[in-house]
Amino acid sequence: MAETARQLGVGYSLLNGWINAAELARSKGQGLAMALEEKARLAALEKEVANLREENEILKKATAYFARDRVPPRSTPGSKG
Repeated sequence: MAETARQLGVGYSLLNGWINAAELARSKGQGLAMALEEKARLAALEKEVANLREENEILKKATAYFARDRVPPRSTPGSKG
């Protein structure tokens, strides 16, 4: 199992936790149905995260665009202002 965890790029304890959770769900009869529900929810959440990141980048660019017009020019010694 340690080799599998390494191949997946996760810690041994995390993989072990996933296996224990899956075994518990299976023993309660939730097995495949729960896995499919979780997979659908995960996909929806990943899509939402991607959308929010895209919106965040757009807002950062808009903020930078509008902020550049609002920054007063630096005053130099001897200038009025």
